[in-house]
Amino acid sequence: MKKIILAVISITVLAFSLFGCGSQKIEEETSASNDSTASADNDEIIKIGYSAWTGWYPWAIADEMGFFEKEGVNAETVYFPVYSDQFQAYSSGNLDLVSISLCDMVPPVSSGVDVVGFLVNDNSYGGDCLMATNGITKLEDLKGKTIAVEIGCLSHYLALHAIESVGLTENDVTFTNMTMADASTALISGQIDAAQICEPYVSTAEKEGNVTKLFSTKETPGLIPDMTATSSTFMKEHKDDLIKITKAWYDAMDYIQNHRDEAVKIMAEKAGTSDDEFNTMLDGIKLFSVEDNLTAFEKGDDYTSLSYTLGENAKFLNDQKVVDDISMIDDSLLDASIVEEIGKSK
Repeated sequence: MKKIILAVISITVLAFSLFGCGSQKIEEETSASNDSTASADNDEIIKIGYSAWTGWYPWAIADEMGFFEKEGVNAETVYFPVYSDQFQAYSSGNLDLVSISLCDMVPPVSSGVDVVGFLVNDNSYGGDCLMATNGITKLEDLKGKTIAVEIGCLSHYLALHAIESVGLTENDVTFTNMTMADASTALISGQIDAAQICEPYVSTAEKEGNVTKLFSTKETPGLIPDMTATSSTFMKEHKDDLIKITKAWYDAMDYIQNHRDEAVKIMAEKAGTSDDEFNTMLDGIKLFSVEDNLTAFEKGDDYTSLSYTLGENAKFLNDQKVVDDISMIDDSLLDASIVEEIGKSK
């Protein structure tokens, strides 16, 4: 069946603001707000951007519980309900660190933006799902059907990976471009055959619609890594600070493990969900330990390796004409030195 043709997206130095899909799990039309009360005018404060995705909410714990101060670093988090807004802030120099999916690093880097991933926060682990209705119960049944995705983004990539796992190609289905919110509504009402969506839309669809889960990220560990990144210049000039910030992140991980209810309450309040809803969202990801990070930064030939996943992401975006030149997409965009340093003390 005829597939939708993706128009070539013009990537500029402000590509971050244009490429606002990927891990954009929840969109709200509100402005960014600081998590801490530190003065935004103080150039010595290291600003860490994060947005509305489950695996980045532990930054709220690090801020609220005083873990930056504990580790001796002058840092604050800046929360962006809209994923793409933090990239605009980063590219304009108003953020030092940015939260980003590995796939979404490709377009800005291809246009000359300096971005280096140094910490894996989480992997989607069931939180992103290809779901179907209208009596469709297996992936093979999608031949000739319509699938809602965000064209050229991670939802498109995941849906394509899912159908290819049973021998279908992009020419066998019709991909239609929808936001996850719209796709969830259309799926529940049966207006489309299938949709690639994520939490909290997955839980909503299961509760309100007659849907079947055909594929999830739990079946392909490492397919969607979510990162914290900075520039190579900042990495070079502030390595000690980045080590302290990463230690504060792992203080937050320890807090989640040892004080789950209190941690969920902090994160759910920031996310605007109930504690129960946030617990469900947490079940759809795998938060990465130091050991998980060290393993992910190793070279490999499957999606458990960041290097492999980055290469596959770049090929997909090049095939979809999202980026024209991927020659600069290589392992220089990944820096394991911070987690390696922390690993020495474990």
